[in-house]
Amino acid sequence: MKRHSGKQQALVCKFPAYGPYFALSWQRIGSYAVLLGGVLAASAIIRLASLPEGWRYLASPALWLFIATLWFARGQSPVQLLRRAWASWLQVAPVTGLFIVLGILMAASGMAAYLARTLAGTGTAYLAAAPFVGAVGGFVTASNSGANAMFAATQAEIARSLGIDVLWFMAVHNVAAAFLLMASPGKIEMAIELSPTDTANDRRWCQMTILLVALTVVALLAAINVIMGGR
Repeated sequence: MKRHSGKQQALVCKFPAYGPYFALSWQRIGSYAVLLGGVLAASAIIRLASLPEGWRYLASPALWLFIATLWFARGQSPVQLLRRAWASWLQVAPVTGLFIVLGILMAASGMAAYLARTLAGTGTAYLAAAPFVGAVGGFVTASNSGANAMFAATQAEIARSLGIDVLWFMAVHNVAAAFLLMASPGKIEMAIELSPTDTANDRRWCQMTILLVALTVVALLAAINVIMGGR
């Protein structure tokens, strides 16, 4: 029988139907803490110790993602985990790969540059539209990788054409895409599947609420983009 910590036991007693979800949530939070804490700690140590450039790979999110995965998977059946990982990979990887190929084709064919020149012709008015372009990419592809594959090259070219800081411009693009991907049907369905069965009736409410919050954030990003671009 699996034992829970004092906090977990209190939550399980207060919400018995949600007990397994609270227990799993603590495990997931621990994995995210390992991922985020590892990246931040490694980056700080490398910077403070003035270590050579080659040491920066120890602060790579990819490395700490593997470490966090091992932390999350401890004590579980490797065969079952591999099956679940393979099933999840089949649902995500092929589509993401196709979007990346699309982005490469757009960049290699000159389509991204052409779109950038055309859209840059609108001048600073595009600053307000840029976050919504990133948001559309996030909503349609349900991933930041897909949104970047579709629009990152074009957005970066537009930023250069307008004389805008590319790093800032692309940061806004990524944040906008991240917020709208949470409202995509695939993400909503995944959240519903991971929740208790009685939440399935709230699917529409969940999507509309998240969509409203996400669009509000994107509108604020558009305003910030205009203000920063006018400086």
